[in-house]
Amino acid sequence: MLGKLLKYEIKATAMTFLVMYVAILALAISNMIFNQVKFNSGIVITLGILVFSFIALGIVTIIMAVQRFNKNLLGDEGYLMFTLPVSSSQIIISKLLVTIIWVFASCIIAFLTFIILYNTYSDGHELAQLITEIKDNWNELNTQLISELHMSVYSFMAWIGSGVLLGLTEFILMIYTALTIAQLPPFSKHRGLCAFGIYVGIDVVLNNVIMTALIAIVGINQLDPKLIMIGGCGFAAVSSVILFICTNFILSKHLNLE
Repeated sequence: MLGKLLKYEIKATAMTFLVMYVAILALAISNMIFNQVKFNSGIVITLGILVFSFIALGIVTIIMAVQRFNKNLLGDEGYLMFTLPVSSSQIIISKLLVTIIWVFASCIIAFLTFIILYNTYSDGHELAQLITEIKDNWNELNTQLISELHMSVYSFMAWIGSGVLLGLTEFILMIYTALTIAQLPPFSKHRGLCAFGIYVGIDVVLNNVIMTALIAIVGINQLDPKLIMIGGCGFAAVSSVILFICTNFILSKHLNLE
């Protein structure tokens, strides 16, 4: 059933993102064409629109995450969603995964746009030189990491990737938790404002816990980068689990639909 929920959620959000992806790539290609024909005004305009498009893409992603969760689960559509033969945890997971999918899809579009723009303003020789420099820096970084942290660059990148994924998961679940708590009776008259305040409160609490943990780590281990990196991933994972449990519990036991 989770697969069907994912399919439904992707279909419901695909049009918005696909239109933006096509528009961004079209702008990048147009910029390349304008550069070839030396149309300076077109170059400046397309670059400016590209910058604003990526800003808009980030904003739309956050709005979509809020809207889909709030409208589908906490609004009128919630009556229908919670009559489906699925658990509230599956619904939360489906929305979380789809949001993460679109974030990573947006990163791929950003990378493709960078490749197009780089090819536009450089020649083949510069591209080959860039690839060579990346390889040299990669090998140098690998040697340094093995010497200082006793891990390869691949392990390091795996930890960084895990940290980004866990941080993104934690961020989305913070939004879900804030929206869910705000639908409880004490906050029902001003749900939007209360949700924002609750989100800020959760963020402040988590940041204070992180700072306290880091101070303790620094005091005991003299700022061990490897331990801080692993500890950060562990903290984000634990926070995500707690936020998920909180959101799922309220949706399962104390749902207060509009």
